[in-house]
Amino acid sequence: MQNKILKLWLKNQIQLFSLGSSLVRAGSRFLLILLASHFLPADSFGIFNIFIAIYFFTRIVSDGSLQMPYVKLAAEEGKDRALINAHIAVFKLLYIFVLSLILFAAAGSITDFTGLSEKKLLYLLPGLLLSFGFYSFFCQYLNAALRMAELLVLECIQCLVMLGVIAFYYLQGRLGEVESYIMIFIVTFFLSGIAAMIFYGKGLDFKWKYHRELAGRILYYSRYSMILAMGAMLFLRSDVIMLGHFLAPAQVAVYGIALIVGEVINVILDAIQKVCLPTASLMNSQGGNNRIMALFKGSLRNAYLMSVPIVSVIVVGSPFFLEFFYKGQYDGAFWVIVLLAVSALIKPAGYIGGAILLGAGYVKVDNLNCWLTALMNIVLNLIFIPLWGVIGAAVTTILSYFVLSLLQYRAIKKLFVSA
Repeated sequence: MQNKILKLWLKNQIQLFSLGSSLVRAGSRFLLILLASHFLPADSFGIFNIFIAIYFFTRIVSDGSLQMPYVKLAAEEGKDRALINAHIAVFKLLYIFVLSLILFAAAGSITDFTGLSEKKLLYLLPGLLLSFGFYSFFCQYLNAALRMAELLVLECIQCLVMLGVIAFYYLQGRLGEVESYIMIFIVTFFLSGIAAMIFYGKGLDFKWKYHRELAGRILYYSRYSMILAMGAMLFLRSDVIMLGHFLAPAQVAVYGIALIVGEVINVILDAIQKVCLPTASLMNSQGGNNRIMALFKGSLRNAYLMSVPIVSVIVVGSPFFLEFFYKGQYDGAFWVIVLLAVSALIKPAGYIGGAILLGAGYVKVDNLNCWLTALMNIVLNLIFIPLWGVIGAAVTTILSYFVLSLLQYRAIKKLFVSA
């Protein structure tokens, strides 16, 4: 029995450490959102959710668009890691600078469309993008090398730092302000980045020399990654933006409470994706379609083994949680939670399929699938939200995940199943 457990651990330890790191990161974020939902009035919590949606849209450009190029290039044999590190760092800074200019120029239009009533919150975004980019660089460095145990340690440090910063703001009596939660994110990521630099900076080399071919490949991959990520964010976050456009912030807050279900499942999928992307890249470079298909099936099986029990507990326990923690303030969130739980059980094939397509180099295929689904998502939100409010947004999410999962599965089957 002990030998079987040991073999199982050795076989899955990378995914388990990856899951642990994702759980810790999501746990710290979940704690902050939970505190915001408790200490902020409903209108302010709705505004906070709109801000987070805008932040994720901008972060995919400054950071998410470089995740795939970094992992893919670093996983290729014979590549100069120091040269890759330097180029990725410069691209991060360049993207953040361009985004900051756009945010300052279009702040009025963004707040008017999204329902974000406080323009000053947008002026905090560049600082948040910079601090997160600083911290995430070390996370991407460890992820690219599949050093998941060390990534877990780093995420634990980040969680402890966040707890300390939250305690400071609580003692200052400032947890009733939206700006405080944004500053908690900024300070946490910055201090965690400093800690990462101390612990892992010695092993991280940089070669500050311009390499035209490498810069071209990073720009090529990041461009497609950015297009893909924009499609994914339109798919994942357009519901909150559209709710902010059509409804009052208090109703957006109800949807924000229900989004916790999706966040929990995203933790599991994020952990699996972290392993799938570099693994699929390595398998593709070695030529092994059957192995890639087996990776997809195994990852999908693991996703359901972990997510089904969690979703079941959330659905059963949510009425008690809503009553105990919010005293009836967000009772309307229950049916939204149920609908988002259904979508959470549909989404794994879409998420994992996308990571494998990216890792194997089929960026255009993944782009096409995501954008088709994103456009459908926008159209359905425009129809359903004015009709049914937050329920309409949840129904749109179910339909969108079903279509994405179907498209990704068909692409995987067509590309990696031997005739």
